[in-house]
Amino acid sequence: MTYLLWPLTSQCNSIYCIYCQIQVKIHHKSVFFQAWHFKEKKEVAIKVIKDLRDNEEILAELYVLERVSGHDNFPAFYGAFYLRPSISNEEALWIAMTMCAGGSVDALIRSTPNRSLDETWISYICKKVLQGLDYLQELNVIHHDLKGANIMLTSTARVKIIDFGLATIGPISTSNAGTRCWMAPEVHACFTRSVYYNYKV
Repeated sequence: MTYLLWPLTSQCNSIYCIYCQIQVKIHHKSVFFQAWHFKEKKEVAIKVIKDLRDNEEILAELYVLERVSGHDNFPAFYGAFYLRPSISNEEALWIAMTMCAGGSVDALIRSTPNRSLDETWISYICKKVLQGLDYLQELNVIHHDLKGANIMLTSTARVKIIDFGLATIGPISTSNAGTRCWMAPEVHACFTRSVYYNYKV
C-alpha cells in the first residue's frame, strides 16, 4: 500500500515526503513509514504514534533517541512533529529516524531455512548489540525490551537497536515492562514483589 502524505506543518513542508507504509507495530500502536528527507537527501523512517495517552512512555523514547543519536548502533534522530487533530487528520506524533531497510534480526532468522544464522553473523550482531548496550550503560538507560524484533539492520548491514518506549532512566529500576520470554529473572521477580535491578540484567 502506497501513500502520499505531506508533513504536519508548513515549517515541515520542505523537510519530509512520506510515501510508503513499511511496517505496522500493533503492540505499541504505531505505524512506520518510509520517507524522503529533503534536507539530508536520504531515506528515513517515520514512526507515527496515534495513541498519545501515555506521555511518560513517549517522552522517555524521545529523550533516549536524542541521547543515543550519533552512536553507530542506534538510529539517528531527525526530529519529532506533533499533528493536531482536525476534521481530516487524527492526532499523532511523527518521529523521524534512520531507515533500517535490512529489517529486524528476528525477521532475518525466520527467513532462513533452519531459522538460524551463521556463526559469523551471530558474532557480528552480538558484538554490535553489546557495544550499544555499553553506551546505554554510560547514559544510565535500561532498554527493557531488547529482542530480535528490536534489533534492526540497515541496507549496509549496520546494526541498530530501536524502540525505547519502555526504557527507564537511572542506574536501577523496578519496572516489569517488556516481552516476557526475553526477560531476565530479576525482571520476572518484579511481578510478585518490588525488586531493584540494574543495567546488568
